[in-house]
Amino acid sequence: MCACVLIVEQNAMLALEYAQHAFVLEQGRVVLSGSAQPLETIQLSCLRISNT
Repeated sequence: MCACVLIVEQNAMLALEYAQHAFVLEQGRVVLSGSAQPLETIQLSCLRISNT
């Protein structure tokens, strides 16, 4: 049995710590998607995502 949980969080790095798969949205559009671990290594600052 598996479960799916939708987390909406502005702190992308925090959310990626707990996710297995992630979608990163910018202005309502998916700009990145995939396994959460590789997404943590991408420079999210270029997408104007803030960790504050």
